[in-house]
Amino acid sequence: MVTEEHQRWLSKLLVYDFEIQYRPWVENKAADALSRCMGELQTLAVSVPMMVDWEAIKEESARDEELGRIRTDLLKGEGNHPGYYVEGERLLYQGRFVLPRTSIHIPQLLQEFHGTTVGGHSGVLKTYRRLAAELYWRGMHKDVEEMVSRCKVC
Repeated sequence: MVTEEHQRWLSKLLVYDFEIQYRPWVENKAADALSRCMGELQTLAVSVPMMVDWEAIKEESARDEELGRIRTDLLKGEGNHPGYYVEGERLLYQGRFVLPRTSIHIPQLLQEFHGTTVGGHSGVLKTYRRLAAELYWRGMHKDVEEMVSRCKVC
């Protein structure tokens, strides 16, 4: 059974790249409940990730006037949009998927990347970095700052 404390630790440890190696109790004098081999346990979901409707976001991006203009300029080889490029049907900025500034999905994404067990109610910088690894929208850092400042748990 995974307790809330285990979930909190897991959410903090998910950002690191590490390998857990079992050591028999004879070699591990400071063993505790986390380091003891308890046999096979069922893996339980720590958090059920939000199902992002990428098709809806893609359509929303295609309908956005500003992003549409950038996409058209890039496809025609016109305009000056450093960092932006088109890959397939997706508009990317520095390798990250671009959302319209007015996307209805932004509040859900902010909640997922900050307020869930996966997000771990981390601060502005960690929440921003987690989002910015995959996504971009104009004003994203400001939106993260505002969301974290309004978070009642934090």
